[in-house]
Amino acid sequence: MLPFFIKFLARFPLWFLYLISDFLFVVVYYGKLYRKKVVLDNLYTAFPEKTQQEREQIARAFYRNFCDFIIEVLKSFHISKEEIIRRTRPTPDSLEIAKKVAKNNQSLIVLATHHLSWEWVSMSCSAELETIVSPIYKKLANKEIDKLIYEMRSQFGAVPLEMRVSNREIVKPTKVSTGYVLVGDQTPARHNAQYWTTFFGKEVPFFVGVARLAPQANLPVYFLRITKPKRGHYLYHLELLRKPPYDNVDEKGTDFSILDEYSKRIEKAVRESPENWLWTHKRWKRAKKD
Repeated sequence: MLPFFIKFLARFPLWFLYLISDFLFVVVYYGKLYRKKVVLDNLYTAFPEKTQQEREQIARAFYRNFCDFIIEVLKSFHISKEEIIRRTRPTPDSLEIAKKVAKNNQSLIVLATHHLSWEWVSMSCSAELETIVSPIYKKLANKEIDKLIYEMRSQFGAVPLEMRVSNREIVKPTKVSTGYVLVGDQTPARHNAQYWTTFFGKEVPFFVGVARLAPQANLPVYFLRITKPKRGHYLYHLELLRKPPYDNVDEKGTDFSILDEYSKRIEKAVRESPENWLWTHKRWKRAKKD
């Protein structure tokens, strides 16, 4: 029933769906229905130098963007290739990088962050670029919803990779240009391999994966910066983090400098447009005490 309802709503035009977003914002923000305390606590951790009023302003702008994001993901289940490309564009130099990579049949690892809307960027890349886009995802317990989201992400030619098989696929040699997209700014569970680095002045853990996979696969690593020039439109930019040869690896072949630089790029992006980052996740829940 839920997949039918999602697909039904997705057929409405965006201008109408944004009206729903406006209503949703009023209900969620002013009704304090979804993690408002978490958002404000996170903003205090990140921006202790700002006033409470300034942090409230960021929170209000974030919830507006967050409601838009929900609507945009909903629309993703019924959107044309032309519209997704029109609404989500690469910067000129990023487009040149993508063309060069595809022309040379090269592959790369792309580190994204929870800047809105990472889903549309992934879909736009798979719709427009010759490189195969492979977003790494965690399988959902609900098989029906998991299948629905997989179909949404792969509709323009992307090849999503489930997290449990992604490691061996990334290191496997391929003659086809592939961009492996990881959103790695979540807090890893305690049983996961992790690396501690500074993020907004706090020591927090990051997933180790990419620091080990990039040298092993001998692939360059790019940071994906997303900006929102106006409602319903996004701009993405590729920034080189590290590239082969990896001369800074430890005895296990891991280059932790990738994660140090990744943390810095995320922080810079968040400071430039804090209203577009996903403040509802508890990024500092395991931060080391000062």
